Amino acid sequence: MRDFPLRPSRHLHQKWITPYVVIKFSIQSFLRNRDLETAAMLAFYGVFALIPLSLAVIFLLSQFFVSSQQASRAIENLIIEIVPEHYDIILREVFSLAEKKMAGIIGLLPLLWAVVPLVRSIRSAFFSVFKAEKTGGFFKNRLVDFLTVFLFLLLLIALVGGQILYASALSGHLGQKNLFLSLLGGVGPPLAGALFLSLFFLVFSPVRLEWWNLLLSAFFTACLWSIVRPLFVMFLHYNPNYGLIFGSLKAVFILIVWVYYTFAVILFGMELLSNIRRREALLLSRLFAGGNSPADVSPVVPERFVRSCEPGEVIFEENSTGHEMFYILSGSVQILKKGHLLREMRTGDYFGEMAMLIQVPRTAAAVAAARDTRLVVVSESNFDTIIRENPKIVLSILHEMSNRLRVLNEQLNDVPQSRIDKSEKVVL
Repeated sequence: MRDFPLRPSRHLHQKWITPYVVIKFSIQSFLRNRDLETAAMLAFYGVFALIPLSLAVIFLLSQFFVSSQQASRAIENLIIEIVPEHYDIILREVFSLAEKKMAGIIGLLPLLWAVVPLVRSIRSAFFSVFKAEKTGGFFKNRLVDFLTVFLFLLLLIALVGGQILYASALSGHLGQKNLFLSLLGGVGPPLAGALFLSLFFLVFSPVRLEWWNLLLSAFFTACLWSIVRPLFVMFLHYNPNYGLIFGSLKAVFILIVWVYYTFAVILFGMELLSNIRRREALLLSRLFAGGNSPADVSPVVPERFVRSCEPGEVIFEENSTGHEMFYILSGSVQILKKGHLLREMRTGDYFGEMAMLIQVPRTAAAVAAARDTRLVVVSESNFDTIIRENPKIVLSILHEMSNRLRVLNEQLNDVPQSRIDKSEKVVL
């Protein structure tokens, strides 16, 4: 008999899961992962990393590409674009240190080392959002952190370099009406921000990502940030005494608050990217969450995940390999061991997870027992994502497996010992 493993294909156009559903799941995971607390930690590191990062960019650009004056002007424009208020504090310190020639080749390493805590925290946030596990020892992870700092620095250099090129093109056409430059000035910053965020997500992500996932998430994040920035400026305009309780540290306090909101937006973009990537598992997780009737679930599941079976059709055979499990949308399925009925599974039940979880051959066969038996096929990768992110589902599955073992033990206890094949008892 045939076994029909159904592998979910990857399509850009997913009719069965709407942007609303993805955003809803992203908000839930944003709150569940306590991303606001993570943003607060990143804000602390981020404010103090701005100065060494700016100095490193000025040094490298002025050493190999442009004059120090052009590099300083581009950094000034970038910081003004990123920080809406009190950016003069950062600029004053950056230019003061740059004039003292504190960087140099030898001084560049301490500058980059000062950025390591920020980069390490961002990487940890990505691992948390994508539910990935860190591999390697202490020294390997520190080396990866330092290499990531260099990549992050290259991203900033590319962003600043783009501003220098745009400023040069604008000065070359000064006094002339240029439609292209006018359009570029309007859409350039958001597009540059989306491109930067795409590369930012790519550098820090611990998993492989599809290009359209990156661009879509980065564009949404850039749009959200472009909304939050003027709202923050408006809030400060109508609340001029905000942070006054901190006295002379008011400006620093406002800087930290703004960087906090910036990282909150970026973390939400990370959640969105993660949920777009695992959109199939998001949908299938509803099958195991409990409280959903098949009538509620069935219309949502796309047909490419559903397998229809006729009565007597073998779903999988005993001792066959299993890389998927099955959820019964309608009908019933009989579980057979050498032709003997062990259990009949009905609508809302699932089966086949044992062989998939522990990588062993199927210990029994599954045969459709009713007309219009419809099964949802859950791949190993989707199931792994489901159980990683849903502790309640894990407990539910463990409870179901415990009940099955209890029933099986009761059945075996009712059979005389002389009739039990010990090897079969071990397998079961």
